[in-house]
Amino acid sequence: MNERLRELELRQRQLVLRSSLLRAEIGGEGRRIQASLGQVDRGVTAVRTLVSSPVVLAVTGVAVVLAGPLRALRWVGRGLVALTLVRRVVKLLG
Repeated sequence: MNERLRELELRQRQLVLRSSLLRAEIGGEGRRIQASLGQVDRGVTAVRTLVSSPVVLAVTGVAVVLAGPLRALRWVGRGLVALTLVRRVVKLLG
C-alpha cells in the first residue's frame, strides 16, 4: 500500500505542476487578447470621435466626391500609416 500511496502523491504533484503551467499559459493568452481588444477599443473610439464631427464628415464627403472613392481610400490608408508612425515616434520620445 505504501508504494501505491507514493505513486498517487507523485501523480498529484505532476498534476499540480501541469495545472500551474496551464494557468500561466492561459493567463498569457488572456493578456494578449486583452491587449488586442484594447487596440480595437481605441480604434472604435477614434472613429466615433471623427464621425461625431460634422466638419470632418463634410470634408470627407467633399474629398470622396472630388478625388473619387479609390483615391480617397488610398489617402485614408496613407493617413493611417502616417498617424501610426507619428504615434510610435511620440511614444519613443515621450
